[in-house]
Amino acid sequence: MGSTGQSNVGGGGAGAGNTASSSGNAFGGNGAGASGNSFADTGTITINAAKVRTALLGKLEFKDILDSFAASILGGSPRQGISKHDLTLIAAATILQDSNIDEVSFGATRFEIVYKSRGYILAFIPVSFPVRVAVDPQAKALQGEVSIGLPWYRFFLWTLFDTGLLSREIDAMVKTQGVPQQGDSPNDVQRRLFDAVSGLLKDQLGTIGGSIEGN
Repeated sequence: MGSTGQSNVGGGGAGAGNTASSSGNAFGGNGAGASGNSFADTGTITINAAKVRTALLGKLEFKDILDSFAASILGGSPRQGISKHDLTLIAAATILQDSNIDEVSFGATRFEIVYKSRGYILAFIPVSFPVRVAVDPQAKALQGEVSIGLPWYRFFLWTLFDTGLLSREIDAMVKTQGVPQQGDSPNDVQRRLFDAVSGLLKDQLGTIGGSIEGN
């Protein structure tokens, strides 16, 4: 069994699978990005994974376009100056490749991923639960650059991963890939970190499900 050790772990209802969207769209937002399908580089944009999967169900051509777009930005020599719109398309492509992502949101410098993991309540009841990972390379020292939130019942939860180790590994990514390069915008930094963190979550949390029967 994994450790339940925690580092900068937040609880409450924050990770309890809440979804936020605007006008029933897969891409919602607050502030400047909340109007219809208009995307802006201010405010927060939230991508509801369930709605993305439903909207693109059976639409292989659109999926191929998303994959190609994401690959063109993430692979090889990624271009700089990407927009919040670009970030949402990258997130949508990532969501289609990882069924454990429940939600993604992008703010001015901070992004969050709500990721589905599995463990046990009271050490023997299999359960699926959300893990909310927030990353902000420009956060003040007291706030922390990385936070990992578990649901309110975390005290009864036996996870199959070490939250402290996960937090330190993401923090190491922030220290290397979260440093702006010449010509970078905050969106460019978020793009690099989102790709790295979502890949880490898939490697470490996405493989847990096969070890628990009934989930």
